[in-house]
Amino acid sequence: MKKVYLLSLLLALPLLSSGQTWSINECIDYALIHNPEILHRQLQYDNQKEVLNEAAITRAPVISFGTQETIHTGNTLIMYSVDENLTMSLTQIAANLEMPLFTAGGISNTKTAEQYMLKAAAENISVSKINVKIRVAAAYMQLLNDISQEQISKEQVELCKEQLQNVNRLVEEGKRTNADLAEARSALSSAEHLYTAAKGNTVISRVDLANLIGLVDDSNFEIEQMEDTVEGTETLPLLPMLANIDNYPSVLAARYNMTSAE
Repeated sequence: MKKVYLLSLLLALPLLSSGQTWSINECIDYALIHNPEILHRQLQYDNQKEVLNEAAITRAPVISFGTQETIHTGNTLIMYSVDENLTMSLTQIAANLEMPLFTAGGISNTKTAEQYMLKAAAENISVSKINVKIRVAAAYMQLLNDISQEQISKEQVELCKEQLQNVNRLVEEGKRTNADLAEARSALSSAEHLYTAAKGNTVISRVDLANLIGLVDDSNFEIEQMEDTVEGTETLPLLPMLANIDNYPSVLAARYNMTSAE
């Protein structure tokens, strides 16, 4: 069932990146598969598993085979004092068996240490996933905020343009002074500057979120607007539950590392 769900998710992701909007849960699900930090932790886990496998076969006997061939040529004295040119070859085959008999517990301790290191690596993956969930949710909220600020700044520019037109008309009618016109132009210039800065913040936030979830092409990356109030907790997996801190992944990883060192 999990394989079918994962396959469906992977097939749907290219469609999302082609122009559809992303929800916060879709961003988190994508990040859990493609985020560089999680991929790095998974690679560390796989490497540690290989180290453990090597430690497990240390006690196994090692058998080595070897061959050696020697060739002799030259004159050899045979019966009746007659020299004859002879060529002789000698082939030797050897086999060695090596197996540790007494290591003062070194092999078993090494294997146990590597087992705890593997457990720590697994918990580090969980820690990274929790951190990525929080960071993706925060980046998603930041992008929503920047989009909202950009829209407000754009509306402010439109209002300043309308105000400038009204003041300009009143100046022509002699009801307002040139000082009022200069003030209206200054307000429009300030609003346009804020609008440019808001658009830049939106671009930066969009790129940050795309990089965080591991999206390669962010040219059509857009997110969904969220409701003001959200009922339930399933749509916002923001913070980990710390009711039982002793079983928190980072605590377990540190504990396994300490035990491995011991």
